[in-house]
Formats: sequence, C-alpha cells, structure tokens
Amino acid sequence: MYTIILLLFVSHISCLPWSKPEYEFKFETIWLTMTDGIRLSCTLGIPTPTNNKKNETFPILLEYLPYRKDDSFYYTNYQDYWYFSRRGYIVAKVDIRGTGASDGIRVPKEYSTIELDDCESVIEQLSQLSISNGNVAMMGFSWSAFNSLMMAILRHPPALKAIYAAHGSEDLYFNDIHYMDGILHEDEYILSVDHENALPRTPDYVIDDDFIQQRFNSNSTYPWTDLYLQHQIDSQFWSQHSIMYYYKNLTIPVYLLAGYYDSYN
Repeated sequence: MYTIILLLFVSHISCLPWSKPEYEFKFETIWLTMTDGIRLSCTLGIPTPTNNKKNETFPILLEYLPYRKDDSFYYTNYQDYWYFSRRGYIVAKVDIRGTGASDGIRVPKEYSTIELDDCESVIEQLSQLSISNGNVAMMGFSWSAFNSLMMAILRHPPALKAIYAAHGSEDLYFNDIHYMDGILHEDEYILSVDHENALPRTPDYVIDDDFIQQRFNSNSTYPWTDLYLQHQIDSQFWSQHSIMYYYKNLTIPVYLLAGYYDSYN
C-alpha cells in the first residue's frame, strides 16, 4: 500500500518544482451522461499537440465540485488550466449534478453516494475520450480533496491512477467544516453554499418552471445546513464515507498536502 505523503506548506503550487510548459491549450465543454440520463457539464483544458505529435494523447486531471465552474470558480479554475494543460494534462472541471451548468436535482448532501456513483461514471467516460491516454488522476482543495480521497479509497475505479489533494481529511465529523472537534461550526461558507446552489444553471441562467422544480420544489432541495443540524453527534451519517475506516483499500499513489495548523489538520 502506498504511503500518504504529508507535507507542511505555504502554497501548494510554490513548493512544487516548475517544469517548462511545452503546449498551447484550448477549451472545450462537453456533456457526460450518467446512468439515469442526467448530464453533467465538463469543461476541458486540452493541450494542443505539437506538429511532430499530431495524434498525441494525454492523461486527464479531474476536479469535481459543486462550486459553479463557469462563474463563481471561473478565475480560480483558470490557473489550473494555465499551469497543467501547458504541461501535457487535459484538465477536466465537472459540476456535480444539480449545481452550476449540470442537469438534475442537487445531490442530497456533500459526499453523498450519488455524488461518488456519478464520479465513477465521470472517470470512466473521461478515460475513454479519443484525446485521453486512458489514465485519470483527481486533484482538489477542500471539497474536491475529500472526494478525491474517497474515490481512491472507497471506490478505486480502474482508470483512476493517482490523486493530488490539499486541505482534506479522514474524518467527516471531527475534522470537516460542520463539527470541528465535535463542536458546531458556522461561518460564511455554510450560508453561501446553499445560496450558490439555488442559482440557475450557467451559461443561460434560465428561470422557468424546470428551474423552480429542480432548485426549490423537490424533496432534496432543503438547505444543507438544516440537514447537518439534525446530525450533531458522530454516527453512521458521518462515518459512512470517512476514509479513516478504510485505509486498507488504498492501492494508488496519493500526494496529500496539509499542515499541523490547517483547519483540517
């Protein structure tokens, strides 16, 4: 089993050696269709093959979030495209179902079974793209660090070869944002994530009956904070996808950045 590397860091980019960029890159947005027909929006940063390698294929570097890749996280995402795509990775940013530009009703909570099920399908479809060499890695900070670790340890799809994660943790009760050290935690994020998930889909921002139904009228469109307040004691609700109970399942390399004084330490 591979060892998780723990590093103290100031900036997760500044501590990495800078390699020389070799490619230009372009953007393409595609749909990935889940097993129930729901489509997830995926924006790709694709390296442009050099003249002497016109049929070159590339590994995929996936980040999978509910944070609206096309507006709220547009500028945050660009630095990943700019750095990694110019160095030979296809960067894939995917909006979780019911968020951002993706179809469907929002997932019932963070790191839900349906989120992880969809991610398995996302990884498989990305690995089969004609421009892919079949190898997928996941990366992320906070939410996408958590679900990267979960995919590596709880699901391990065949095409997932490695993950690179920062500011994630192994325990969703004592070491996630809701009940740090077992104490209720509230901050601006707790409010803002529910507000963000109520916004209409990008890029057209259509407000119609479908929008109202999917964002407000279904059985799973309660504010997430209300759900978490119903689970104030550590239980199966939190432990189900806490990776600390499943380390024996880890079979791929994990590069984990963290610090002793991080919120998730």
